[in-house]
Amino acid sequence: MVGLGTGLIGGGMMVPLGPTFASKVLHAGEAGFTLLLTALGFGVAFGVLGLSAVQKRVPRERLFPLAVLGAGAALLAGASMSSLALAMVFVGAMGLCAGTVYVMGFTLIQETVSDEIRGRVFATLYTLVRLCLVIALTIGPLLAGALDKVSPGSVHVLGVVVRLPGTRLTLWLGGVIIVGAGLLAARVLHENEPVRP
Repeated sequence: MVGLGTGLIGGGMMVPLGPTFASKVLHAGEAGFTLLLTALGFGVAFGVLGLSAVQKRVPRERLFPLAVLGAGAALLAGASMSSLALAMVFVGAMGLCAGTVYVMGFTLIQETVSDEIRGRVFATLYTLVRLCLVIALTIGPLLAGALDKVSPGSVHVLGVVVRLPGTRLTLWLGGVIIVGAGLLAARVLHENEPVRP
């Protein structure tokens, strides 16, 4: 539940910050944001449909944290790009991992929670998901504005100028949050991994 919810905080920041990222960092305008959302949507669809087809043959306890980590790494990489095409590739990869996380997360909870408390667990999960999305949608833009004021604007790395607007820094923070959620999920699932005959 923490992996799903915390991952949504990081990934949810992309919705309010996406238009600014597309226009100010990628210089692609509204059309660029539309293409990023399309890449994300196709990625999620492929993740959900692909995993649904092979779900019974994959080790969910091991693949779930890897998918969460993959989503965080893809967001970090996508936010680091200055090219729309490369950003679309990584945003699509993030969507693929997010779709996988969605299907596997709900499946793992369904399989591991006893019947007596299943209703309460899913009610808590839905509340947590909504809370995390509200946090991402409200705090993301505020944080980007605050970081924009303290950012040096750009840095030189190996002779390359890297622009550091608040939007990019906030998306990087979102990626780090998702990676942290993946590491936490890996630890918890490893400690509680069932012994299979």
